[in-house]
Amino acid sequence: FHEYGEIVLVQEGESRFVIGDLIREARPGDILVVKARTPHGFINAASGILKQLDIHVSPRFQQELVEPTVVSRRAGLPERSRR
Repeated sequence: FHEYGEIVLVQEGESRFVIGDLIREARPGDILVVKARTPHGFINAASGILKQLDIHVSPRFQQELVEPTVVSRRAGLPERSRR
């Protein structure tokens, strides 16, 4: 998550987003809004190229990793180590 909001514009391909407890399939033209401090993530949900524009509403990028959730696992998001 981030301490600030994020806006995502999907331009090409298909992505699968987890925003809090919501799983959302996004396609070209979709706009997703992630409120500050909301755990979120995404994967490329198709075999082709995924192109999206992620706008971080902050002059500096800041990210905090959280443990995977039941929802993120169900959506197929990768589980990364916290090293």
